[in-house]
Amino acid sequence: RTLAQRPRGLILFVGRTSAGKSTTMAAMLQHINLNAAAHIVRIEDPLEIPIPPERSLITERQVGSDVASADLAVHDALRQRPDVIAVSEVRDTATAGALYEAIDSGHLVLASLHAPTPVDGLARFVSYFNEDAPQRAQVLSQVLAGVIGQVRLPRLDRRGYRAFFELLANDAQQVAPLIAERRWADLKSALNEGRLEQSFNLSEQLLQ
Repeated sequence: RTLAQRPRGLILFVGRTSAGKSTTMAAMLQHINLNAAAHIVRIEDPLEIPIPPERSLITERQVGSDVASADLAVHDALRQRPDVIAVSEVRDTATAGALYEAIDSGHLVLASLHAPTPVDGLARFVSYFNEDAPQRAQVLSQVLAGVIGQVRLPRLDRRGYRAFFELLANDAQQVAPLIAERRWADLKSALNEGRLEQSFNLSEQLLQ
């Protein structure tokens, strides 16, 4: 809820296939939909979880049928006066670049990508920019809201599954300097050792 109330910035969802990233993103978008008069543009491939509009206006674009590619859909969305742009998956440099423009222009951007941990996901997002990675990392250190990592494990009673989460929340004192310098190993160690405020890792939940 705290991340969903951010007026701008980047929220990344990471995990392996079928971890439940789309469900978590849809839940966050629904929270915005119920509590804010915003324009939400959803770019999906495919559209999995419909969200009927409540307080917000919701525009849904499906890659392949409504638009040729995710990056073109993001560029089109920027002309529709959106408050929130959500992309189901970042798969290539073009999409990452389009999202960077949306973030840099002051929008709240939600996006998912395949990565095992929040730090790995953030490093992968930055790596899309190749030689521009140092400059883009500097900007992302200022605009990143947080990275949510997720796995889905079977319940002990075998009645369905339970989601477990990792959260890397950005802050100016601890996290942002490590992102700006792309010190991914140090950032991962700090998260795993519980040294970051407002962040937590999977091991804490699994031990409970």
